[in-house]
Amino acid sequence: MAPRANWKGFLRLSLVTCPVALYPATSESEKIAFNQLNRATGHASNI
Repeated sequence: MAPRANWKGFLRLSLVTCPVALYPATSESEKIAFNQLNRATGHASNI
């Protein structure tokens, strides 16, 4: 699925107008996972 723009508008600089679209930086399919190390055992666990 292609990302949808959160906001669409125009940027105007004097006599020049440019269309602008704002997209999210991440997608639902690209989740971030962090691992935390247990100091006593050295094993990793997901947060």
